[in-house]
Amino acid sequence: MNITPFPTLSTATIDAINVIGQWLAQDDFSGEVPYQADCVILAGNAVMPTIDAACKIARDQQIPLLISGGIGHSDNFFV
Repeated sequence: MNITPFPTLSTATIDAINVIGQWLAQDDFSGEVPYQADCVILAGNAVMPTIDAACKIARDQQIPLLISGGIGHSDNFFV
């Protein structure tokens, strides 16, 4: 399998990506209403705030974390 290396990104681009990632990872579960779940499902991606949030919920609720996905554009970050 040939994987093209991800290009080096500027600091400004990385900062912009992180802002978008934080918005996409908005925490809708920290309200006063408790929620029940049997498992947290994380669609595999390289958006760190999303990964952090999924891991925190799984840890805090003591439930399994299932990471789904296949061969894709974020694979270089998982290796």
